Amino acid sequence: MNILQLSEEQFSKHRGALLHFIQRYGDQRITFRAIRWIKRLPASKLSEAGTFVLVARSGNELKAVLVIGDYGKEEALVVVHPDSRNDGIGKALLDHLFRRIDRAYGRVAIDNLPSMKMCFGMGMVAIQLTTGPTGKPTLWFGMGKWSLDDLPKSSFKPN
Repeated sequence: MNILQLSEEQFSKHRGALLHFIQRYGDQRITFRAIRWIKRLPASKLSEAGTFVLVARSGNELKAVLVIGDYGKEEALVVVHPDSRNDGIGKALLDHLFRRIDRAYGRVAIDNLPSMKMCFGMGMVAIQLTTGPTGKPTLWFGMGKWSLDDLPKSSFKPN
């Protein structure tokens, strides 16, 4: 398996295929807001700290995608092809990311047990319970040098 960090040019070229993969294999857990954010994400943002697109491939076959904006404060998602789940690919992408940044954040609806398992398995900490973009109770996770002060104040809508 090969993990690649996409350049601005690669992201621009493959954005459509990445969106197709995310929508097809995201098990309807990726919000419309997140999809819209990726569609509108300027490729130039990939040169800013804390914004990455990582892909895991086996040969020419896409196995997983990780997209994170502003350390996860804007958006963060991981989608793994169903045939590759439980193979550690999601954790490998996160490990790859955590070697490049000192902190990361992500939101997971509390009914999304596979994603919560992956976050806890990586040593992420549940730091805030809030209402997510779909109205579900959602946990903010942090990793590394996280701080509640980093999170957008609009995210603090207690349940």
